Amino acid sequence: MPIIEQLQCLDPTPEEIALRELRDKLEDVICDDNKFDDDFYLLQWLKAQKMNPGKAETMIRNSIAWRKTNGIIVPECADDYQCEIGESVKFLLNSKDKNGAPVVCIHLGKSDLRKAIEIFGRERVSKYFYTQFARVEAMMIEHNKRNNANTKRITSDCSTGITAILNSSGYSMRQAQSLESLRVYLDIARCGVGYFPAVLSRICFVNINRIFSMILKLIKPLLTIPGLKQEVYGHDEEVWRKALLERIDARDLYPDFGGIKPIDQVAEQ
Repeated sequence: MPIIEQLQCLDPTPEEIALRELRDKLEDVICDDNKFDDDFYLLQWLKAQKMNPGKAETMIRNSIAWRKTNGIIVPECADDYQCEIGESVKFLLNSKDKNGAPVVCIHLGKSDLRKAIEIFGRERVSKYFYTQFARVEAMMIEHNKRNNANTKRITSDCSTGITAILNSSGYSMRQAQSLESLRVYLDIARCGVGYFPAVLSRICFVNINRIFSMILKLIKPLLTIPGLKQEVYGHDEEVWRKALLERIDARDLYPDFGGIKPIDQVAEQ
């Protein structure tokens, strides 16, 4: 039974009040998809809309419709084309922060997005990223469930999104000159904010070079979700590594991202 239904207190928190209202609005959605029968998942949607149940409901329904139209699900196993795209796009999923929340590492400089688009097309490459978003979202949901196994009262701090770290060291002019690559970045930013707003809590850009800074100027304004923290670092590894290691153990980060995790533990999706 959801925590919110177990509470009989006379002094509910603002989050508990908002959750009750959102649940009432989403009764049909919850019946169709038990993923939404989760207070901490719903709380992330509420936080993305400044605890406004009406706006959260609209965003959830829009996201559900968009995902169905585009066939965005968490696959039991990756399709062949997803595996092949994964060879060009360095998207690493098996890190976590000191609280156990998932951390995603993407090495833009070692990825060849342009090649992937030339082979598979913009739409399929964008869908690859959306599928990874759905996979990361599932990881976030499980983390918040585990982290709140003994939670009695619900506050904003009960749930958290994931951290994404993007390393642009080595990002080349060849990539930047691809108009289709730019369109994919813009698609990812827009759809990530619009249809996966519950997922991200922090995004860190490290080793930003002059070439990728031009891309960043275009996508950064799109990443406007309440509560989403953005951090941008240049080439001074001592600075960005110190910032990352304050929240993530070095044993849970690969060398390219300031850690010491053995490269044979890489899980590319």
